[in-house]
Amino acid sequence: MKKTLLLSTITLSATLLHAEEQPNIVVFLVDDMGWQDTSVPFSDTITPLNEIYQTPNMVRLAEKGVKFTNAYACSVSSPSRVSLMTGMNAARHRVTNWTHTKNSTTDSGSPILEYPKWNVNGISLIEGDVRGVDALALPQVLKDGGYYTIHCGKAHFGAVGTPGEDPSTLGFGSSLKCYIFSLYISLSICSPSVSLFLYMHCISLSLCILTHSLARWH
Repeated sequence: MKKTLLLSTITLSATLLHAEEQPNIVVFLVDDMGWQDTSVPFSDTITPLNEIYQTPNMVRLAEKGVKFTNAYACSVSSPSRVSLMTGMNAARHRVTNWTHTKNSTTDSGSPILEYPKWNVNGISLIEGDVRGVDALALPQVLKDGGYYTIHCGKAHFGAVGTPGEDPSTLGFGSSLKCYIFSLYISLSICSPSVSLFLYMHCISLSLCILTHSLARWH
């Protein structure tokens, strides 16, 4: 019953997309970014960290849009991504740590605690998979509503060896998966200038492919 209600709500949202002129939607999901790691204040006052970071484009976005100052985000990547894709929080989708390989956990062992059977496979999309969350993903809803969706960057929606590993199974029309591990390595063995160059090169490549895909679609 709960799943039927969720799908009905999402289907209604997709139907409403047809009724109005469809705007372009761009979503940035930034890993490991704190609420003060920007020059946009998310509290009543400007903090010292707000004065350190200079993010003029985020300032312009905040001035022209809506800024949410009361929210919750998971502390690691996969749970945050599953929440964004499904609209559920971690208490409901039960993905509480980053996914690795199928049916394997990334939780640290404990001689005292016995962990629940979390959904370690992330978004699995396999019927009957008791270790994965089976839910209609946001890109598929947008696709059903007439959108062409593109994914650029880190995926990490599902464990390796499950359909959720591939963004196209979630409804994305195109996907450029840039696994971030190579950047972690570059930060540890390269100078700061080289690491920054590699990081910006990856971002530039993603934007170029995104622009090319949009031009081809239109």
